[in-house]
Amino acid sequence: WSMGSELLYEPWNPHAILLSFLCFLVLVWCSAAGDPAALPFAAVAGSVALQTHLSYSLLVPVLGLWGVAALLVAARRAPPGSDLRRRLRRAGPLALAVLLLCWAQPLSQQLFGAGPGNLTALLDSSGESGRSVGPELAVRMTARVVTEPPSFLRPSFREGWISKPAIVVEPSAADLPGLPFAVGSLLLLGAALGALLWTAHRKGDSSVVRLVVTALLALAVALVTVIQAPLGYFGIPMHLFRWLWAVAAFALLAVLLALLRRLPQGLGPPAALGLTVVAAALSVANLPTSDQGTIAVPGAIEAVEDLNGQLGPLEGTGPLLV
Repeated sequence: WSMGSELLYEPWNPHAILLSFLCFLVLVWCSAAGDPAALPFAAVAGSVALQTHLSYSLLVPVLGLWGVAALLVAARRAPPGSDLRRRLRRAGPLALAVLLLCWAQPLSQQLFGAGPGNLTALLDSSGESGRSVGPELAVRMTARVVTEPPSFLRPSFREGWISKPAIVVEPSAADLPGLPFAVGSLLLLGAALGALLWTAHRKGDSSVVRLVVTALLALAVALVTVIQAPLGYFGIPMHLFRWLWAVAAFALLAVLLALLRRLPQGLGPPAALGLTVVAAALSVANLPTSDQGTIAVPGAIEAVEDLNGQLGPLEGTGPLLV
């Protein structure tokens, strides 16, 4: 609903992988919470996100390592012959095979392709993108999506920090909160998650503990990613930071579930039912066509299809001057 129905089939890569990354966040939590069956699916979802857009080059590896490490620690603490260890022995090799399969093409090109490998070229070019966003602007951008109302909800995905129809905006013209509000709101969110983490730990609710830790880690890595991101020649492009909307949604999930688990036993099922009704209502509300931030203006798809048809016969000819 926040993305709008048009985003569900838009082929632009920063938008097309948002749901895959949100799925990856949930699967990382499942793995960290002691569910080995989530590992192969996390390998697929994380690989899709990382191979589609390099802005995930820190988020996916760090979060994936956390999920695997937490699962291995839980399995090590489990008694020999336990169900967790048996399931990990089955799911672990399968996850590794799936991961190698997902990366077979880039790895084979790196090892056996002509010239320097693609992965080597990526590493060599890192840091050549010019000036980065920096801490102050990064905190304000992160707060704009994560903590400033309406957070990741409509119309945030369409407007973001750009107050006019454009893909990028100059930092001085960006619609961002002030630094005091941004720092204070992010610290307040961190404190709230920390309090929920402490409460869940005291109650022995390991599932919520791993959920809140995953959310805190995702927020921290997201902030570091924004700080290091290239600012670009034309300003701040929203498409490089679309994963902020998924991180904000996951953080809300952590808060809601942690609060839900603290309710008295009799109030838990009605509260869960209420949240289910809200989710269903938002799904129905997304059925009407809604453009919440597609990159293609109306009519552009038909124009591009027409261009493709005209350019097709030119394949193999050239050079062509446009």
